Amino acid sequence: MGKRIISGIICIVLVSSFMIFNPVQAANNMVVNGSFEDGLWSLKSPESNWILDSSVSYDGIKSAKVISTIEQSMGSEMIPVDKNSSYNLMVRIKTEGISNSNGVSINILEIDSQNNSLGWYNGSMKLISTGGTQDWTMYTATLDNLRDNAVNIRVYCRIDAGVSGTAWFDAVSLNEENMVPNGSFEDGLWSLKSPGSNWILDGSVSYDGSKSAKVVSTIEQSMGSELVPVNKYDTYKLSIRIKTDSISNGSGVSINVLEVDSQNNSLGWYNGSMKLVSTGGTQNWTRYTATLHDFRSNTASIRIYCRIDASVQGTAWFDAAILETYNKVTNYGFEFGMWNIKSGGFVLDNTEEHSGLTSAKVTGSSSEQYILSTLISIGFHNEYELSAWIKTSGISTSDGISVRIMQYNAGMDFIGWYPSESLKKLISTGGTQDWTMYTVGNIGGFAENTRYLRIYLGIDPNVTGTVWFDDIVFEHESKDNFLWGVCGHNYKYNSYPADKLNDQVSEAVGMGSNIYRINASPEYNTITGVYNWAYLDNVVSTCFNNKIKIYLIIYDSLSYEPQWLYDRAKDIASRYKGKISYYQLGNEQDNQCIISSSYDGTLTSHYDDVKYTAIKDKLNALSNGIHDGDPYANRVINISYKHTGFIQRLNNDGVSWEVNGSDWYSNMGDATSTLDTFVGFPQKVIVVENDIYRGTYSSTEEQQRDYILDFSKQIYYYNSDKIIGYFVYELLDEPVMTEYGGIDTFEKDTFNWTVDDTYAPGSTFVKTSENAYELAYSGKLSYNFNSAGNNYVILNTDVYLAGTPNTVSMSVYGNNSGHVLGIRFKDCTGEVFKKEYGPVNWTGWRRIVMNYLDNPVSLGGGDNDTVVDNSSETSYAHRFNAITLNDYEDTYIGSGVIYIDLVTYTLIHPAEAHYGVIECDQYGNIGSHKLAYEAVHNEILSRD
Repeated sequence: MGKRIISGIICIVLVSSFMIFNPVQAANNMVVNGSFEDGLWSLKSPESNWILDSSVSYDGIKSAKVISTIEQSMGSEMIPVDKNSSYNLMVRIKTEGISNSNGVSINILEIDSQNNSLGWYNGSMKLISTGGTQDWTMYTATLDNLRDNAVNIRVYCRIDAGVSGTAWFDAVSLNEENMVPNGSFEDGLWSLKSPGSNWILDGSVSYDGSKSAKVVSTIEQSMGSELVPVNKYDTYKLSIRIKTDSISNGSGVSINVLEVDSQNNSLGWYNGSMKLVSTGGTQNWTRYTATLHDFRSNTASIRIYCRIDASVQGTAWFDAAILETYNKVTNYGFEFGMWNIKSGGFVLDNTEEHSGLTSAKVTGSSSEQYILSTLISIGFHNEYELSAWIKTSGISTSDGISVRIMQYNAGMDFIGWYPSESLKKLISTGGTQDWTMYTVGNIGGFAENTRYLRIYLGIDPNVTGTVWFDDIVFEHESKDNFLWGVCGHNYKYNSYPADKLNDQVSEAVGMGSNIYRINASPEYNTITGVYNWAYLDNVVSTCFNNKIKIYLIIYDSLSYEPQWLYDRAKDIASRYKGKISYYQLGNEQDNQCIISSSYDGTLTSHYDDVKYTAIKDKLNALSNGIHDGDPYANRVINISYKHTGFIQRLNNDGVSWEVNGSDWYSNMGDATSTLDTFVGFPQKVIVVENDIYRGTYSSTEEQQRDYILDFSKQIYYYNSDKIIGYFVYELLDEPVMTEYGGIDTFEKDTFNWTVDDTYAPGSTFVKTSENAYELAYSGKLSYNFNSAGNNYVILNTDVYLAGTPNTVSMSVYGNNSGHVLGIRFKDCTGEVFKKEYGPVNWTGWRRIVMNYLDNPVSLGGGDNDTVVDNSSETSYAHRFNAITLNDYEDTYIGSGVIYIDLVTYTLIHPAEAHYGVIECDQYGNIGSHKLAYEAVHNEILSRD
């Protein structure tokens, strides 16, 4: 655990904005809310002109925007740092018409333990600066040689006084410096190469920077990094980007780690395996990770090797090799001195240590004695593992020594012990013992608003004896190469038009997905025997260009004979060999042969023998066809609910496949027992569909988000390496009521209407089952028009319409009051119009129709031209805003009740395509899956 040599150089790098930023790249980002998905940072200049922009973003769906002619700055929350470490700062900036070449900047403020400002890093207010007009551009800076008393920093985004134009900031991240020298090959190839080397420094293809390492060979080729010092007790995350073209073996390209002792002798491959990571086929830049821990007892360093096997054809590129410690505890081994916050007689001891040169020692007294780590930034929904090495001598009680966790909010205020006051001693010990490691896992479920933690090491009051602490580790529990997926559909679904495919895939990538699930089998002309490959070819190339894997459902009817299915599967797999990672064989074929719904499907006897045998033969044909077309592709068989007896029966009958898929929805209950059964099978496991049952028709968007986040956590942290992925269902809304001319039937559980009763106090509008026109529910308006003057009530909603309406209709249960009924809507520019039907002069139910464009009256807004503007190019061009009821200057005075049901519309012409706003429901609300993936991304993916 030797000290690091720190230089005082600032390195600023500009990388062109066409590079795709995968949110997962920002592993262990120390900047809280660095992509502004949770809002703007709170520390802003007076007269702030900062805007949270949801229409322009680089990472996620939001960015921070500023337009000003006075100085404007916005600061992050404080970020704990170690003065002895080096950090990489990265930010994306977009500018438009900035009048000064350096008028937009990023600044770093150093702060001491008392929260006093120490000054700008390196004495410069502008660590990064830019101007002019440019698309999203990545800027990086290396931070080292921090002031001796610096314990925190703030990152500031800034625009100078007197500067005109607009700037956007996004994807701000801070990470400890990469431990791999020249990990992106910007300084050339690594020097340790195989004899007859065929490695090339490629300046035309790269992921990070401008160069990569390329190899084309038919003999084994390897290239090793310089020695990277490691602590054998630490945990490290290795990540690297690999691109392949026509690699003839599914595992012919690999990453290998060699352990080396202090005398530079090779000790063998890490974990006994030469291939720590392997891949093949054809794929765009893909991130692979490996967690390294439990090194050999005499390991002092490692080498990282990039390799291609002998006799493997094709080309491979390597880039962005990163190694970083997973430990979030600063100065975990006390090599840089004692922790700053302490009470009592803690001292450094260089005669007793578990590793390195020193440990922290304290002898008991009449008072409690403790030391506290620096603040540790956490993801609220993540789970962690804590470990500590402890040695004791003569401790007078069995639990007088303890390790605890303290929870802090964003303001760095202490808000309680984890998990509670009564259980705060997560680790406790006593007596006399040599160095012993204590570990506590599954640390999560923190107190609400927890943003930071501190580790407490202490000895209770009135305890005698001596204790030593060393190698304190607090690390995020994670899975390597986990598949975060989202389900889409082919162009035959109205929400997924073919000409919007790139938008669909881009949205999936932007949500943090690394794999896209789609049912897109090519059409086959049985007369000519010719496939139409055009759409699937486009899917494959679009996903390749967006750097996302493909999970393809072969969604052909299993009414075809096995030989036909075999031929079709082989044709598809052969054409896309190495390009499609996962093939699903049909969909939920368990449901086609279960005896009845009264069986839960957990036993093999729950399936009809005749039906099962036919389906088994056809799945076997599909499976063999895929394997013969692409031996390295993964084959998936999915089931719904608890139907694991179907999987058991297929295994018993010798069907071959690699992955079991689970379709699980909220109405199916707790999935734990089913997951336990799944991991007992030989196949890997992916949850390939998950959501609240009936989605937005049974719950709010927020409820869906919370369910999806909780379930995805259960899957990700499930204690089995067999569970390798999770998909949310689905990316876009399938056609909903608005696409069929529906505005509201009042059958939905959520109620998206609000009442403006300013001129009719006490009026209400509620969902009711008292009186319905067609189904079970309607909307009940109770109003009060008793005051003098014009009384009216407005029932507000906000529904996107799928084109330009011709008529709006509704069913109204009248009360013969004579009060005037009307509607309000917005055109495609946002101008508001009102249209009136006339007096309610009937009793009972009546279906009424209003001609939408027949002389509506403008109320202003938008382009304010009094003309209803249409757009044939914009989906959901118009928005339905309100239903109104008016008494018009005391013409009719009194209170009353009417019921409204089945509000619908017809179209003059639809929008160009019913292309859904991502998870935009019938009311125009942002959907749960977008919200859920934001949460999953912010809390799990960005730290994966």
